[in-house]
Amino acid sequence: MTVPDGLLGPQPDLGHDPKCASCTHEEMADAGRIPKPDAGLRSSISAQSTFVNIGHFAKRDLNFIISNFHCNCKICWKICRSLLFLVEEASSSRNRVAKLMLEPDKHGETPSPANSIFESQKTAPAAKRRIQSVDRAIDILEILAAAHDGLALKDIARRASLNPATCHHLIATLVHRNFVAHVHSSRSYHLGPRLVDLCDKRLRQFSILELALPELHELNETTRESIQLAVIRGSSLTTLASLDSRMPVRAGFADEASRAEAAHATAIGKAILAWLPEPEIVRVAGRGALRTFTERTIPNSDALLDHLRMVRRNGIAVEEEEFQCGVVCVAAAIRDQFGAVIGSVGATMPGMRAGGDHLDRVVRDVKECASRISSRLGDSTHDTEKIGTTGIEPVGNGG
Repeated sequence: MTVPDGLLGPQPDLGHDPKCASCTHEEMADAGRIPKPDAGLRSSISAQSTFVNIGHFAKRDLNFIISNFHCNCKICWKICRSLLFLVEEASSSRNRVAKLMLEPDKHGETPSPANSIFESQKTAPAAKRRIQSVDRAIDILEILAAAHDGLALKDIARRASLNPATCHHLIATLVHRNFVAHVHSSRSYHLGPRLVDLCDKRLRQFSILELALPELHELNETTRESIQLAVIRGSSLTTLASLDSRMPVRAGFADEASRAEAAHATAIGKAILAWLPEPEIVRVAGRGALRTFTERTIPNSDALLDHLRMVRRNGIAVEEEEFQCGVVCVAAAIRDQFGAVIGSVGATMPGMRAGGDHLDRVVRDVKECASRISSRLGDSTHDTEKIGTTGIEPVGNGG
C-alpha cells in the first residue's frame, strides 16, 4: 500500500527549517554535534513502539503529524509520508482482523472477538504449535545419530543451522540429562546412554509375539503357506505362533514336544542356532551324535556346524524333510535392537510345492518378514539390498 502523493503534495526541494525540531536535529546530526539517529526523532518513527500504539495513533494523531512534523521541507515530508503509511497499514490490517473475527459462523452466529481468538488457537494445526527449542534439540539428536563418529560443537551447529551459542545451551541440557555424552579429550559429542534406557523400556512394553503378529499374518497372506514364529528357551525350541496354510493341501504341524528337541532338524531352529556361539550350539543341540527324526536329519554336531556356516552365508535356513517326511520349511532369523538373534520366522509347505518360482518367492518373503519384525524391535543391521536371491543349496544327509 502506498500513500498518494496528493495527500501531502509533491516532495519539496526546500532544505531544513531552523524552527523545525526534526530539521534542526537532522542538521546537528549531519554536523556531528549529536549522535545519529537512535536518540532522535526519526528513529522513533521506525521503533516498534510506533507499531504497538498505531491503533490509537490512527484515530487521533493525524493532525499531530501534520502540525508538528510537517514544515514543508524535504526531511519532514519524508517523515510524514512514512508515518501516514504506517497509519494506513494499521487501519487496513485492523479492519481485516475485525471483519474476520465478526464473520458469522456456519450456524449463523456471530462470535465475540475474544472467543474467536481463543477458538482459532484451539483449532490451529499442531505443526504451528511446535516448541522451537524442542524441535532443535531433536534435530541435534538426529544429527548425532546419523554421524559415524562424534561431532564437535561447531559441526553440530552448522548441520543444525544454529548459532553456536544456542547450540551449546541445547547440548548442555541434553548432556545434563544423559541424552548426549561429551568426550572431553576430543571435545566431541555422541548419543548418550539415556536413549538406550528409553528404548529398552519401550521394547519391554511389548512381547516379540505382539510386535510380530501383524507381519506373520501378512506373510501368511502373501505366501499362503503355514507360518511359524519360534524362539529358543533354555535348550528347547519353542513355537510362539503358528498360522495354518491357506492352500487346500498343507503340511501338518508336528508334535510340539518332539519339535522342542529338534532345533538342529528344523529351519526355524537352525535359523537361530546359526548365530549362536559354538558352545551355545552344543548346549542346545548336543555334541556328537544327534537325535534323528528322518533319514535326512543332520546326524552329528560336526555336520551341523558346517551346515550352520552355510545358513549364515545365505541368510536363510532350509529344512528339507529333516524333521518330517514330505515337508520343507525355510526360515530367517529375527534380531533385537542390539543385533542379537532372539527368534526366527519360517514358512512350511509340502515338498510337492517346494520348488521353482514359488519357493524363490517364499524365501524372499520370509527374509523380508524377518527384517520387518527386527526393525520393529529396533534392529538396523538388516541389509535389505541383499534380500533377493534364495541362496538355497540342497541340504542332504549331513549337508
